[in-house]
Amino acid sequence: LSVASIVYIAVNCKSQSIPIELQQSNPFQHSERWKTIAHYFTILTLLFYTIFSLNALLNELAYSGIKDLSKSISCDLLGKLSLSFYHTGNYTLYCVILSYWFHLYYGTEFYSKCIRASFYFIWILMIIRWIYALYFDIAFVEASIASSDVQRHCEDIDVQAFPRLFGFIEIILDVVLCSLFVIIFWTPFQSILHYGPNSAATFDKETVMLIPKLFFLVFVIMLSHLLIVGVSIVFNMLWIIIFDIVINAVCCILMSIAFHRYYQFVCACFVKYVKHKFHEKSSILYGGESKSSYIVDVELNEEISDVGTDSTRQLL
Repeated sequence: LSVASIVYIAVNCKSQSIPIELQQSNPFQHSERWKTIAHYFTILTLLFYTIFSLNALLNELAYSGIKDLSKSISCDLLGKLSLSFYHTGNYTLYCVILSYWFHLYYGTEFYSKCIRASFYFIWILMIIRWIYALYFDIAFVEASIASSDVQRHCEDIDVQAFPRLFGFIEIILDVVLCSLFVIIFWTPFQSILHYGPNSAATFDKETVMLIPKLFFLVFVIMLSHLLIVGVSIVFNMLWIIIFDIVINAVCCILMSIAFHRYYQFVCACFVKYVKHKFHEKSSILYGGESKSSYIVDVELNEEISDVGTDSTRQLL
């Protein structure tokens, strides 16, 4: 994680020509502002995850029984710090994801009133989950103190010791948030797959590839998070959440436009699938008067006919 953070900062600080820049098709000032916000939140996320990993390392060293070290390190303090940095890192990761959404879709046809209203709900859930997780986990560490032994918290946390109701509420918040993030990125992705890459009027043939990219990376983050948390609870192995932050960090870095070529290499199968679907849809729309082409034309004409005024029809 330390190496990944250094590489991310170095690549973004280095002046270079990036082959895909969104301002060529989305010139809104707020779009570029959200790109900068996403960059700084990415650095914060990598920093919090790195500190969490260092705390976990110190925890293991204290538990190993090394002379003097095990007496000088309080696993109680490390446990609270680790949980705090883990949940704060997840919160800043969600801020990165939302910032990239605004960077990509602000002012576009996908920036609808319904989506804007849903963001208020997402922000509220994010804050509630962050505060609730901090209070619940830190309070659990405090309540688990059974003796004055300095190593009392160096052992693995037993899931069975968690209050079931509070744990269930935290899981529900996780599932709802992950579902909402996937939905807001799925909507534009499904749209361009259904109507073709040229249906997104704000995007050109290069920047339209950012739509499936962000959907895929967000989907991997959310699915891996739910699977890892579920496995850790079922098998009582909370230590495997270290894999969760590694996956989150990698996907967070790949979201950056500066790392787009690395995304194409790491996610080559998905990139080929998207290009095949785009080529297939383009051949349907522009390859002649086939039955599929007729169906698409009918759908578009029906949408236009639903518009109420003649002036709007002329504009369309």
